[in-house]
Formats: sequence, C-alpha cells, structure tokens
Amino acid sequence: MPDLPPLITKALDDIKSEIDQMRRGGSLDRQKPHKFILLLAVIDLADRGELQENKIYFQQPLIKSFEKYFRLVSKREDWCQPAPPYFHLRTASFWKHKPKQGKELAYSKLTTSGGGTKRIQENIEYAFLSDDAFLVISSNDARQKLREFLLQKLRSDMPTQRLKTVFHESFSLSKLSLGQVLSVSTDKNDIDFSSREKRFETLRENTNLGTNYVKAMPRYAIGSGLLDNTYKVTLFGRYIQKHDPLMEQSGTQWLMHYHLSALKGPGPAFWHELVKTHFRGGHEFTTDEIAEQISDFFEQTEGDKLAERSARATATIFIGTYIKQDGLANLNLIQKIIGEDRYKINDDFDPPPTWAVAYAILDWWKEKFGGVVTINLDEFTSENGIANLFLIGAGKTASILQKMQIEGIVDIYRVSSPYQAVLLRSDPQFILEKLYAHE
Repeated sequence: MPDLPPLITKALDDIKSEIDQMRRGGSLDRQKPHKFILLLAVIDLADRGELQENKIYFQQPLIKSFEKYFRLVSKREDWCQPAPPYFHLRTASFWKHKPKQGKELAYSKLTTSGGGTKRIQENIEYAFLSDDAFLVISSNDARQKLREFLLQKLRSDMPTQRLKTVFHESFSLSKLSLGQVLSVSTDKNDIDFSSREKRFETLRENTNLGTNYVKAMPRYAIGSGLLDNTYKVTLFGRYIQKHDPLMEQSGTQWLMHYHLSALKGPGPAFWHELVKTHFRGGHEFTTDEIAEQISDFFEQTEGDKLAERSARATATIFIGTYIKQDGLANLNLIQKIIGEDRYKINDDFDPPPTWAVAYAILDWWKEKFGGVVTINLDEFTSENGIANLFLIGAGKTASILQKMQIEGIVDIYRVSSPYQAVLLRSDPQFILEKLYAHE
C-alpha cells in the first residue's frame, strides 16, 4: 500500500488517536464493540461507492454492513443494535448529526437513542464526518489502513472459539475419518487432546489417518459439533457415537451442517456467510464465485489478503463437503451441473427432522439471545434466523415450534402483534433422546 499524502496521514493519525481513547461502554475487562463495528460499516459504504456525499443515512445499506461485522465480533451478551453507536458516536470530534428540519430542539434534548431506531428516524436526517475524517474515508488506501486498525482493535474481543478460514488442509469433511476421531476421543478420554503433540500421536497410533488428516479432521469434528474446543466429546458427539457412529442419519447430518454454518460457530465464519448467501432453492454458483466471495470476506473481516490458491482450496472443500458421499451428500442440498464447473442448490431435498431443528433452535437461541426467554416469532425466519440455515419456510418453522410447544419446550403467543415465543425448557439432551429414539 503506497504512502499517504501528509495531510491524509495526519488526519488518519488523529482519528486513530481518538479511537484509542474512545469510550465504548461495557466493563473494564471488555468494552463493547458497537462503535467500532459501525465505523467498519461506514468504510464498507465507501468501498461500495455509496458515500459520494458526506451523508451517512441510518438505512439498510449501513445496517446490513453493521450486522455482518456484528456476527463476527460480538459475544453472547451483546445485542445487535446499530442505533446506539450511530447516536453516541457524536461524542467523537469526527462524527456529527444533521437534525431533521423542525426537530432541532427535540434533538438537542436527546441523551440516548433508547436502543431502538425510532428516535433516530424521527429526529436525525443523517450523520456526517468532519472534513478530515471524510478525507480519510474518501481515500481508498487510507480507509483500508483505518479498517485494519479497527479490526486489530477488535481482535482481542473477537470470538476465538471458531475455526479459522484455512483449517481444512485442503480436505473436505469425511464422515469415515470423523468416526475414527470420535471413537478415539471417546475411548482415550483420559488423554489431553488439547495438546497438539498428544492428539497427533494418539490419532496416528489408533487410526489409519494420514499426517494431514490428523490435522484437519479433529478441526472438522469441532466445526460440526462432535468435539468442543478442548477436543472433548460433546453431548451431540456422544449421542452420535452411541446411536449413529457411521453418521448416516438425516438428523445427524443436518446438525453437522448446522454447527458448521451457525451464526457464531463453531464452524468458520465464512461457512455461515456462504450458506446464508447461496442456500436457497434453484440458486446456481461456480467454484470461482465461491472462492472470490471467501477471498473478499476474508479481506473485509481479517484486514488481510487471502492467497488465491487458499481461497480456491477453501471453496473446493466447502462444495465437496456437500456433494461427496463421505460428506453430507445424503442431504441432497447441492447438485453438480453435468459438464460444467457449476452447482445448483436443490429445491427437492428431504426436509430436516423436527427434532434436529428443535435442537438447533435451543443452541441458536442461547448463542443469539443469551438469557432472554421471550423473542419475537419473526426472529426465526429473519435474515439471520435459524430457518434459513435449514432452508425451511415459515410454515415448516411454525410446525416445528408447535411440536416443541406440545412437549413443553416453548410457548407461543399470538394474541397481538408482534407474536412471541417463550423458552420454557432448555434441555438439549431431552431433544436428542427424541431425535435418536428410533435409530
């Protein structure tokens, strides 16, 4: 990246210095990420050419970019609320608001956004940057430096419990290999598998996995929910080992898919992004398109370039996981178009079992809403809702929730809008018993 002109360099240094001192809320141990996420969303707008004027509107382009970064750096206790940072960034010298005409007095009395969007929509026309800050945002090289700085600041807060982008050693998921890893992890539970050396040594001695497979497959086991991040067998892994060691059942494979593509992991962040973007009936894509998206996603979220070879290998393992018989091909989600390097998302696959989705709902609810027991029903089918990961619509989702209600797991209230769901019982073992009751 070339050196910046002195004027832009000084402006960038001033912004970085102010960001270093910025109050972000939260605790001494961990400050909230929201202000930094909003600034990253503004950089995204500039990258896409949507900030030709110094006017930052509180509208969907900004909100969607905010939500993208939020998924990557938030923790369970965080709420996806772009309105508070949009409002409270006004304490920074470089962030200003233009009140709506006639609302100047009302705006001057505001001390908070109230969490929601109503106060902003009623009182603020748009936000704008100081002249120096807009100079930085208008320079491609300067804003890339600012993005890298913000991501570096956030990395200490970013979840470390999900797989990295290039975790796979160029191999797709292999159920046969995962079965061996799971079996050894279960039998050798007295061995500290978090030790890389002991893990490799034990797997090489007790399986027929090659050198690179003993690196990749335990990571896949974590990503698909069979092992936790210390390489211990999870509750889900124990049920598979007991009821479906070959991982052939539909419910097993759907839940492996879910864990790989869940909002906050344990699968890699790009997996969620690809599933959310492409997994809808009839949608077509090529390996090159997937590789390009992975590369762009990596650059935006990591602030660094991903080698073309690594992006291509990662795209290949993603597709291969769903089309190889030793992977998740039985789900029938992806079909190769004969004679072309082109793939299609099927719209005639068998729907996921009720209790597989129910298990995922409990996990998704905990990860996204923490201790909140009442949520709006439309959360299930929203863009980042659980339904999209299972390629199901509102009708199927409602049917699953109804069965969960009968079992006393949730309650549904449809008295007045917005309709709500209440979590009554968070017991994944109860649901796994139902899922594998007729293995």
